[in-house]
Amino acid sequence: MRQRLVRAMGGTSESESAVDKALAYLASVQEPDGRWSHFKNERPDKAQLRYKHDMALTGLASLCFLAANHTPNAPGPYQQCIAGAIDFLAEGQSADGSLHGQGNMYDHAIANLALAEVAIMTDDPRYTDPALAGARYILDAQHPRTGGWRYKPGQTGDTSVFGWQVLVLHSCSQLGLEMPQATKDGAERWLKHVSSGSHGVLAGYMNKLPRPAMTAEASLARMLLGRQLTKVEMDEACAYLLREHPDQGTKNYYLWYYCSLAMMQMQNQAWQAWNLRIRDYLVGGQEQNGSWRPDSRYGHAGGRIYSTALATLTLEVYYRYLPMYRTETITDTSN
Repeated sequence: MRQRLVRAMGGTSESESAVDKALAYLASVQEPDGRWSHFKNERPDKAQLRYKHDMALTGLASLCFLAANHTPNAPGPYQQCIAGAIDFLAEGQSADGSLHGQGNMYDHAIANLALAEVAIMTDDPRYTDPALAGARYILDAQHPRTGGWRYKPGQTGDTSVFGWQVLVLHSCSQLGLEMPQATKDGAERWLKHVSSGSHGVLAGYMNKLPRPAMTAEASLARMLLGRQLTKVEMDEACAYLLREHPDQGTKNYYLWYYCSLAMMQMQNQAWQAWNLRIRDYLVGGQEQNGSWRPDSRYGHAGGRIYSTALATLTLEVYYRYLPMYRTETITDTSN
């Protein structure tokens, strides 16, 4: 099924080879306790120290292996690797359900998302229970008036943190989580608060001033919350996002990842144009050891693990989430 989806959705043998190399690299720099850390590559003198974003980096790297169908319960070359990573995340959960460690709601959501996806794939209560506990922490952390989420529970909100929480709640709904109507209504209030454009689908960070990454993230959030985007809404969002070119300006793996997630769901001509652009750029930019350089926006915070994980997840977009705007049976289009 993975190979069929790759061919049908726009991947290539070269993009799959890049994913394989990236997984090998990530496995080679995993810490003995199962985590991935910024210090491993960037500060060897601190390699054994905990970094405040270890939960998020471990979650991102774990999602790469899970997307390629490597789980703790299935024999394979990375079974022990992913098992150690997921155990690290689950063991790092606090009594209140939080998974952020010394980090913030970004860290919590990314770690929670990895636990939710492995729970969906394995149906194992060892992962389902902490995933749902983390989701309930997210529900409680939403700002009651604005409907947003930010770095700490109860803060007003920003669209970047908001989008990760929605991803978790969507995944956990497949584990039996019932999202309260008040949570949905609050999320819609936040999206309305930051939205602009002729058709109301461009989005800002904390206000209506549109930003590309926030527009992509908000578009995906709308779809995950059950909103059916109209053609004119998709066209407006995609026309704005297609202004972005990966070979111009500062590298932004975060932006590219969310653009790919959002437009892949739409399955339109904009997705085809974007996919050709970002897929081949990422494949061409991979280093010999399978990683991507952290010379990018936010690279200082996440280092090579961050850039490699987001680049890999972008190249795995073809089979991480089935598109919501394509109803026909997935077929092999390689011939």
